[in-house]
Amino acid sequence: MVVLTDKNTAGASEIFAGALQDYNRVIVVGDSSTFGGGTVRQPMDIGRMVQLPSAKSRAGYLSATIQKFYRPSGLSTQVDGVKSDIVIPSLMDEFLIGEAYLEHHLLNDRISPAPGFSPLEEKHPIIPRLKELSHRRVNENSDFSYVIQDVTKTKERIKSNELSLNRSTREMEYAGFVAIQHQRDVERKMRFDKLIKEDKETFRFFKVTLENLQQSVDLIPDDPASERVKQSKLEESDEAQKWQNRMNSAKREAIMVARDLVILQK
Repeated sequence: MVVLTDKNTAGASEIFAGALQDYNRVIVVGDSSTFGGGTVRQPMDIGRMVQLPSAKSRAGYLSATIQKFYRPSGLSTQVDGVKSDIVIPSLMDEFLIGEAYLEHHLLNDRISPAPGFSPLEEKHPIIPRLKELSHRRVNENSDFSYVIQDVTKTKERIKSNELSLNRSTREMEYAGFVAIQHQRDVERKMRFDKLIKEDKETFRFFKVTLENLQQSVDLIPDDPASERVKQSKLEESDEAQKWQNRMNSAKREAIMVARDLVILQK
């Protein structure tokens, strides 16, 4: 199977991805690595140690690190996280996100594998081919090209470490940003209209809720038309693009990797 991760993948999701990767049961696709948390914290009620009754409710809590957890192979997710087998372009990779950027974080280490740890045969011969096929699709994907453009600009902005306080300069920069976003919206609108037709022939979408989770047949079909991309407005920049069938470029690429994996294994 394929597991899709990003820099915000942490906690149980990070343990899940790392454990299945240790057993060679998944291909991890996404950002270069996950968040990188590998410790266990316990909240301590400070009010229990305060003698003045009126101050007990205002004392608060102290979160203390008491343990570390490890993957079945003995590897730690601390700082390093779970590294992707196939890395796809992501703006999040350029930001200081993760345990490694927190103050006083514990270091990564390793212990002995879990008793009885017996992974499946490694998929190393398959992974290079999966990377090649994925890289080819990424290079032909407009949305990934937008991500790469944004990553380049972000790197330049971080390197220059300057921000103009001149109003006219800032207005020109903002106008340029709006123009680029509008151009992308127009291109996506045309492309997503085509995706609507292709998805109907290729996929089946279901809306799964807590009410119908236990049902095996009578799931509620999702309405592809309801997710058609809308023309963006300046005030709605974060919500401007409604990804077709809620599948952004990363999710679609993960599905394509899963398809390639099935074909190659056969």
